[in-house]
Amino acid sequence: MPESDQVTERLVDSISLLLGRIPRLDDWARQFYKARSEVVHKGKARNLRFVVSSSGKDVDASVYRSLLAYGQQVFQLCVGTLIFGAKLAEQYRLEEKLATNQERFTEINQQLSDTSVAPADRLRGITPKVVTAERYQFIGESNLQLGTVVDAARLAAKVLLQCDHGLDSSVKEQFERLASATASDHYQVLDAVRQLETAIGQVVAREEYDRPREVAMRLIRLVWRYTFQDYFHLKERLDTQKKDAARLP
Repeated sequence: MPESDQVTERLVDSISLLLGRIPRLDDWARQFYKARSEVVHKGKARNLRFVVSSSGKDVDASVYRSLLAYGQQVFQLCVGTLIFGAKLAEQYRLEEKLATNQERFTEINQQLSDTSVAPADRLRGITPKVVTAERYQFIGESNLQLGTVVDAARLAAKVLLQCDHGLDSSVKEQFERLASATASDHYQVLDAVRQLETAIGQVVAREEYDRPREVAMRLIRLVWRYTFQDYFHLKERLDTQKKDAARLP
């Protein structure tokens, strides 16, 4: 099939996909594209009106309305369909449903680590991803890495300490402990998250926080919900190792 015919058929298929298989719509699309090509390549078209044939034969063909008049309506309808489809996709959060929590936490960590942005703005900037990660926290995921998730809590604590100097004394020490935890020691980080999550729960009930502080605390509590089973698994394993070591002569 010649390239021009392929382009014509793609146009026909695209319009039909958006508007449906309407009788004679494909005939109009082919005639419209033919007229367009003639104008582009020859400077004028032999026919600028829609030719209608009941039998498909030229003998009973009827020259009808302007191809361009149809074109204005057809393309307005196509644009309307595209806009409506995009609105539906946004309404049903299709884009975020196609992203994984691993990707979300990776992006959170990248934003929190970006020292070219002010600490408070870094925390504000991760708000949408924290909210989305909360929304999909119960979705099973095979590639969700513990290190990526716990890093988010540690980085959030570190960034908050840089921009918030009015933390309640009951939680500031816990934030400092989490911020200084060794990144590779998941148990140490999670133990700090556990204690901080408890302290946050007690303080949040009696104080109203500005947004950076709220986001940091919200993220840390979320991390605990993602990882508490990992914490108790690591704790059990470490306790077993200590008991085994105590039995050795």
